Parts: sequence; C-alpha cells; structure tokens
Amino acid sequence: MQSISRLHQTVSLVLIAAALWVAAHTVWTPWSYWFDELFSVTMSGQSLSGVLSSLMQDVHPPLYQLLLKGVIQAVGDAEPTLRTLSWLFATAGLAITTLMLRRYGNMAAWFGALLFATNWLYPYYATEVRSYAMMLALSSLTCGLFLNRRSRAALLVCCLLLSLTHYFGLIVAGIILAAECLTALRARRGFLAPFVTGLLALVWPICHFKLGQLGQHTGGSFWIKVDSPLDTLAMYAVGYIPGHADKGIWLIVPAVLMAGAYIWRQIAPGQAEARQETAWAGLRAFYVVVATLLVVMVIDQNTPMSTPKNYVVLMPPTVMLLAITAQLAWQRSAKLQPVISVVLCLYCAVAVWVSHDKIERKTAPFQNWKEASAYIVEHAQGRKICFYVATGSSKWDDVNIANHYLVQQSGGKLRADHCDPVRQPIHGPYLVLYGQNPGPSQQRLTEALGPQNIQLDVRPKQSTDRSNGAVGVFVVNAP
Repeated sequence: MQSISRLHQTVSLVLIAAALWVAAHTVWTPWSYWFDELFSVTMSGQSLSGVLSSLMQDVHPPLYQLLLKGVIQAVGDAEPTLRTLSWLFATAGLAITTLMLRRYGNMAAWFGALLFATNWLYPYYATEVRSYAMMLALSSLTCGLFLNRRSRAALLVCCLLLSLTHYFGLIVAGIILAAECLTALRARRGFLAPFVTGLLALVWPICHFKLGQLGQHTGGSFWIKVDSPLDTLAMYAVGYIPGHADKGIWLIVPAVLMAGAYIWRQIAPGQAEARQETAWAGLRAFYVVVATLLVVMVIDQNTPMSTPKNYVVLMPPTVMLLAITAQLAWQRSAKLQPVISVVLCLYCAVAVWVSHDKIERKTAPFQNWKEASAYIVEHAQGRKICFYVATGSSKWDDVNIANHYLVQQSGGKLRADHCDPVRQPIHGPYLVLYGQNPGPSQQRLTEALGPQNIQLDVRPKQSTDRSNGAVGVFVVNAP
C-alpha cells in the first residue's frame, strides 16, 4: 500500500483539531439548558423511584437517565458539568471509530476520523445533555466490534447497553444480533448467547409498552411526522451535506449503495486475505446501515419515529463503510490517491465551517430559560408568577422544567405555578413564564386579554432569527 503523504496528514490533523475545538469550545460556557435538556436534568434530579416513574411516562429507555442521576448526585447539575459528560461520550465515539478502523489501514483510520469529527452531528450532540452522545459512543463500539469479529462477549454486552440507551439503538442492536444468530445457525454452534441477549434487550420495551405510556404514542399519535420513505432517508442523510441538508439524500444514499457494490466486487477468488477481510468488514457495515434504514422505513409508515438526531446511531457504521471503501480504492489505484485526498479535505473543511456555524447558533439565546428566570427574579416584586403553554399542559415535567432556574436563582423563594389566563381570568400584575412555541402562546393570550385592554410586554427580548421555540416572559399588567 502507498503511504499517506505528509501534506495529507498535516491537513487532516489541522481539520480534526479544528473539529475538536468546535465541539469543545462552548462546553464550559454556562449557557441555558433548553426544554429537552431540562427534561433530562429535572427527571434525573428526582429520587430513584421518581426517575423510574417518569421514565414510564417518557418514550426513551432508562440507561442514560439513570447514569445522569448518578452524575448529578456526585457533581451537581451545572451546565458545563453535564455537557462535559456528553462531550466525553461523543469524543470517545470518535476515538473508538478511528481505532477500530486502524485494523484495515492508515487511510481508513484517517478517512474515518475526518468524516466523524467534521460531521456537524458530532459537535452538536457533544454539547447537549441528552442520550444522543452516549448512543454515538456505544454505536461506535458495537459496530466496531461487529466489524472486527474480535470479542463476541463484548459485542453482546454492547448490544444490550445500546438497546437500553435509545430505541434507535435497540433497532441497530437487533440488526446485529440477528446477524450473529444467523452466523451461529450456519456454524451450528454459539446460537444461544446472541438469542438470549436479544430476549434481554426486549425486556424493557415490553415493560415500557405494557406498564408505561409508550403504547399511547404508536400509530401516529405522536408529534413526529414522516410522510414517505424518502422522508426517512432524508432525515438519515441530514448530516452529510454541509449547509444543504435537504439535498443530503442525493449524495449519501447513492454513496452508501455504490460503496456496498464496490466492496462486494472486492470479494473474489485470488484476492489477498487481508483485502478480503477488509471487504467483509465493509459489507458488515453496509448491512447495518441498509438493514436499519429498511426497518425504520417500515416502522415510520405506521408509527413515525424518525428525526435527524436519532440517526446519530448510524453515523459510526456509515463512516466505517465509507472509510473502508476509501481504503480499498486507495490500495487499488495510485492515480486515485491524490483525488481522494483533495476531495476528502475540501469536503471536511466546509463541514467544519458548517459545524462551527451550527454550534454558534445553538449557544445563542434560544429557549433561554436562564435569562427569562433571571428577569422574573429581578422584577417579581408584587407580582404573581405563573407558567403557561398554549397546549394548557400542567404535567409534572412542564411545571418542574419551568421552575428549574427560577428556584435556583431565587434561592428557593420563587416558584411558578401552572396557569391558563385564557380559561381563567387573572387579576393583578402577573409575570407569565412561557414555554416552547411562543407564537401560539402569545396569540392565545393576546386574543384572550385584548378585549380587557390588557397588553402583553414580552421580556427579555428574543433574537429575531431564533424566535420560534424561544422562551421568555409575558408581563401582564392586569387590573
């Protein structure tokens, strides 16, 4: 194999270092949690029985929330602390993917590290207190072990952990365990271990469905909407076209299919053993990606579950597939080597810029619960405090999310109770902390209070380009 040029290594290192900086430079800045992060933090801040009870009302498996509870008990719930946990998980995924690919050659490792680090999904979820970074790390380890065929016991344990992290992780784990069972049946030995692991992976989903509210969100009765299989593929592809997510489907899907076809052609009599081993690893990655997408496309037609963030679980096998394809092409033709290097580095340079832009936008005042709560603490004199959402929800999670920063910043002196000024007229000056979707909230309040000559003053002012979904305070000066 031709060695990788020093120039390519230097440019790759610069791009990887830039991507790592993008992922890390805001982690230790205490910008406000947004609604979903507050859901995780407030849920895990309860007693163990409270966490388990809340999990039964949620739509996610328990592993991340239980881990987060332990971290909060040990070191607190400050934003930099908990986001560091996500950054460690996501960066571990990058390191694992790179190390797993080294077995197949230097080009595979370089290519994989570049594609992984510069994909905007990596820094975006490395800075979010949700289960996605943990799923990214476990997917990297599980898929790497499945490709390398080194430790079956470790693979089965990782499949179980992945299934308990997210339901997309359950699908990927099931795809891998199905392959392990078929391999064992052909070999007529070793079938019991993957089969039992699969049964164990189903214990939580069955309990969640029977005893919790998971079943209530099936059949399309959830906020996620998927109109066609093309929508499913488009959401998978969203991380791979920097700045043009809607066009990603026309790049990454053909790239995956062509990579699978190219690798298949490398498995032929007369090929070197090492090259055939690399090709088989690539086919296993291709199987994980394609089989998962097919399963999700079928599920989406009855119970839509696809959102772009869920597909972080397929980032590791997709990166591994493309990296192995590049390695095989690199070995085959010296003429292709400079082309591969230039195209890869240009693509990743643009991807780093897009990642930086997305992170900067993410840390702007978007759903700034901290600022809104600070405003209430400063201006609370003589005013009643309440929390309002246009849906009229008064669920435990909504009320506690609204009070997380308010209780912290007031030293426990202030707390917002749920209210609905639309249905029950309010008297006296109010500060109304409102949640997601402020447009409907403000419209309903304006329509209800307008006839009473009560005007809304929205504070603190939100940035105009991020107003959809922002959080703020309605100052209601009711007589």
